[in-house]
Amino acid sequence: MEKISLILLAAGNSTRFGENKLLYMVNGKPMYRHVTDLGVRLLEEGVIQSLILVSQYETIRQEVGVLPVYYIQNDSPEKGISHSIHLGIQEAENRTDCYVFAVCDQPYLTYDTLKGFIQGFVQSGKAAGTVTWQGEYYNPCAFRNILKDELMMLEGDRGGKKIIRKHESSLFLFPIHHKLEIIDIDQKGRKEV
Repeated sequence: MEKISLILLAAGNSTRFGENKLLYMVNGKPMYRHVTDLGVRLLEEGVIQSLILVSQYETIRQEVGVLPVYYIQNDSPEKGISHSIHLGIQEAENRTDCYVFAVCDQPYLTYDTLKGFIQGFVQSGKAAGTVTWQGEYYNPCAFRNILKDELMMLEGDRGGKKIIRKHESSLFLFPIHHKLEIIDIDQKGRKEV
C-alpha cells in the first residue's frame, strides 16, 4: 500500500487581505482550520499516513500542537510558495510515496472532494494529479515520489502547476462539481458561487 503525505501550505503573507487571513474566522473557526480538520479526519481514517502543516505563524503552531500534525516552521516566507513545498517534502520524504498539497485558504473544500481526489489519484497510478473546474487546474494537487526532484527545483512563488503542465500525459484529473470549493479567499467578504 502506498503511503500518502498531505502537506498543508499556510505560510503566505496575506498582503491583499490586509491581515492574517489564515486566522480570519469563516463559519465559526479560523480559515486554516477547515482544510486542517479535513486532513485530521483523513489521517484518523487511514486515507493518509502523515499530515504536515507548513506555516510562519506562532498562533497556528500553538493551535495545531494538540492535533496529530507535523508542524514545520517557515522562517523565510518571502522565498515564496516553493520554499513551503520544499520544507514539506523534506519532512515527509522518508515516509511517503505520494505528496498531496493543499492550501489553507480554501475553506469551502469538502471532505468528499479531498478524499475522492486522494483515493482516485492513488488508484490511477499517474505521476501527478490535480483538481479541476471547467478544464482549469486548481489545488489540491498530488505528485508521486518520482517527481520529488522536480518539486525541489521549484523557485520563488511558483507552485506545482509548472510540473503538472509538464506531465499532462500522465495526469490524473479530478473534476469538482461546485466552484466554491476551489475559491481561495484573498479579500474579506469574498465568496464566489
